[in-house]
Amino acid sequence: MIIFNSTALIVPGIIFLLIGHIPDAYSLLPILLFTTINAFIGTNCGGFYKCGTLVSRQFSAFVIANIQFIKCINLFLAPALVAIFVKDDANKSQWRIIFYILGVFSFIVSLLQHR
Repeated sequence: MIIFNSTALIVPGIIFLLIGHIPDAYSLLPILLFTTINAFIGTNCGGFYKCGTLVSRQFSAFVIANIQFIKCINLFLAPALVAIFVKDDANKSQWRIIFYILGVFSFIVSLLQHR
């Protein structure tokens, strides 16, 4: 399960850190990288959800509900980050800050799960 969690966090974190530095000449590469991010984030089903079910046993409904609640909070935080840091949608340097934040948070969460 640690392999799935690490794959779901570390690989997208690396890609988020790299995606802001892609030159404008490679317009298809960011699309492919975002697709790769979503594919690797999909491996969290084998990690977070399966681990939550196996470890918590009879309390698995409560644990899975908390995981879902945290995901809902993230769905509100991402647009807030964009509203705070991005004033011009065409400015890549402003979007780069968002990608750095997402990448660093992915690494922090990955480190927290290994403690």
